[in-house]
Amino acid sequence: GAQLNLLSVSTDENGILMPEQFVLEPDYLIDISALAECVQEYGNHPLNYLVNKFKPRETSHYILLGNAANQFLDDCVNEQPDQPATYRHSIQKTFRDAPLTYTACNQIDEKYFQQAEIQFNTIRETVQAIFHSPTCQIDKNGALLEPSFLCECMGLQGRMDFLQGDYRNLIELKSGKAEGMDLNLHPRESHALQMALYKEVLFYSLDIPHDAVNCYLFYSRYPKLFAERSAKAQIQRAMALRNHIVSNEMRLKIDGGRSLIPTITTDLLNTRKINKSLWRNYQCPQLKAFLTPFHTADELTLEYFYTFTAFVTREQFLAKMGDTRCDSNNGFAGTWNCDTLTKQASGNILTDLTIADFIYGEGIEKVVLDIPPHEEGFLPNFRMGDIVMLYERENEEANATNRQIIRGSIGQLDTRQLTIVLKNKQRNSAVFNTTGRYAIEHDFMDA
Repeated sequence: GAQLNLLSVSTDENGILMPEQFVLEPDYLIDISALAECVQEYGNHPLNYLVNKFKPRETSHYILLGNAANQFLDDCVNEQPDQPATYRHSIQKTFRDAPLTYTACNQIDEKYFQQAEIQFNTIRETVQAIFHSPTCQIDKNGALLEPSFLCECMGLQGRMDFLQGDYRNLIELKSGKAEGMDLNLHPRESHALQMALYKEVLFYSLDIPHDAVNCYLFYSRYPKLFAERSAKAQIQRAMALRNHIVSNEMRLKIDGGRSLIPTITTDLLNTRKINKSLWRNYQCPQLKAFLTPFHTADELTLEYFYTFTAFVTREQFLAKMGDTRCDSNNGFAGTWNCDTLTKQASGNILTDLTIADFIYGEGIEKVVLDIPPHEEGFLPNFRMGDIVMLYERENEEANATNRQIIRGSIGQLDTRQLTIVLKNKQRNSAVFNTTGRYAIEHDFMDA
């Protein structure tokens, strides 16, 4: 009874369908960055997803440096001749966005800010010199920063760091190190995979040809862009990994992990059988620390854990995929599985919105939209504070899976206007078609 998507299908002389890829339960969207994290130096295994799911979230100085690098890129891309980007101003904005996180992280010291300033200077140098070089020709004036896409075809969702407005150039920023040394530097496998999947999403969601998109990995430690090309076999391996992850999640909602977690060992995850110091001193001990509680817990504790995990996973499936009723719009998959009339009947979509105004701060922070008159008795199911997706909807075929979506929350709402507070400020007003028509829907995935 599981749903399968068949992608890039050809047919032989006997009428047999031959897809390049299968997608198991495509309504269960997997985040591209989470999928790429399953590709590790010691091996690519779907159970890495499960391990990462249960690991406690830790905010290290590396994560904060990555967040700061994204702010640096934003400021350097959008600097004006009369307002040049400066490290001092950018790092202050980064701190203001997460003051408690910075204060609580005991790894924040003088060395951290020295590294941050070096990365700022590298990013600014790259944006000023390399973006406009003949080999790149990246138009920073048409930049979309952190655009989001849903791809039901592939069962994936993702948010990109930089996308040119005409989709010709895509950049993924990384604050860590590349592989290799000096003149032999090359991108990490997981990062290259992430870029390849972003390009596939643009192809399947927006019909952008593969050869029309230039992909660059930008490690902010080095003033250069790594041009990336994807191979069909690379995508097929990634989608096989994604399908295994979904299959494991389906098992998890049945038994809570009884059939999966006891099978996890460091030897199982170390598929490449490496024995480097990084594995011995850091990665392997981390995995053993994760597994130890399962090996030492008593039966009652384990039974409680597995039962609770099964319950939570079932709730996650409902939130993502909804129930089995025909045309049910419960669950995020109703975004693409339900037609407009069904959504309107339940008040979960507002269409034919037009842009009335922008509210500026550090870029466009809010969008004010006019609501057209609706039929008597129509009651939209939106409230102040609701998390929503905004996308251009110029015809009936347009929806959240074949348009760029902009995430935000409802700041103000009355019968004639609503205000969307953007999750990510947009410096480039060209992101919005001021003469176009828009729609909003609930964003249950980001709630």
